[in-house]
Amino acid sequence: MKHAKFTVEGTCKQRGFSLFELLLVIIIISLLIYLGYDKYSPQMANAAEKMIEYQASTFSRAVSTINAQSKIDNKGYVEYGGDKNSRIYVNEFGWPANTNRTMSPKYYNQTPEECKQLWDMIFKNAPSSAIGYIDQKNKPDFKISSINARICRYELVRKQEGTYFFDYDLSTGNIVVSHP
Repeated sequence: MKHAKFTVEGTCKQRGFSLFELLLVIIIISLLIYLGYDKYSPQMANAAEKMIEYQASTFSRAVSTINAQSKIDNKGYVEYGGDKNSRIYVNEFGWPANTNRTMSPKYYNQTPEECKQLWDMIFKNAPSSAIGYIDQKNKPDFKISSINARICRYELVRKQEGTYFFDYDLSTGNIVVSHP
């Protein structure tokens, strides 16, 4: 029921909206949401791809720098970031292997723990990461694993379609990015 207010002149001032006006506004808002979603959805898919490429690129630059520094210094380690307490031990090919002196830096026996050590050392403010089982409640950004004890895999865990990861080959220093 519409409420009307009569003025002194006898004309009626309407308060509120008619059903037609309300439906028209709902249709326009729905159309705007639909068009916005079409623009927004591909951007979100592209964001995961860009994130993994960015992390892989940063990791690759750090690994190359460590390799070059290890060849210059001719030691089995590099003091990363100029800090004597931040050592990264290199394997027989000069590629970063781990940060723990008691672990073997050989390229053929890499553990997930050593892969995580590299991740945490290379990225001083590293995105959150975990080894193995991922707790759905406290889900990290990246899952870290070792493939055939020769390759470190850093996989983006965020909810998305497909699998996004990059692999670090300890024998060659190559970084290979994979995404759908």
